[in-house]
Amino acid sequence: MFICGDLLLLDEYDNKNNIEYKKTLMTYFLCGFHPEEACESLSIHRNTLYYRLNRIEEILKHDLKDVEYLATMYFTDKFRKDDAPL
Repeated sequence: MFICGDLLLLDEYDNKNNIEYKKTLMTYFLCGFHPEEACESLSIHRNTLYYRLNRIEEILKHDLKDVEYLATMYFTDKFRKDDAPL
């Protein structure tokens, strides 16, 4: 599993397509995988959240039900940023 590569892939996809898939994924993780909380935090409709999560799975070719994978992505992203608090 190459987490940094997956993060870069999402960053590149977001920049190229003017979308916020990485933010969506990280918010979903921080909201404890509760769709209602994630939707409220992102100010999006539930269907939009599910669409984005499905697209993220397609882009990363990884099941987002894998909590260890998501946690590793989240903390890897935080450690990549010098001034980001945990």
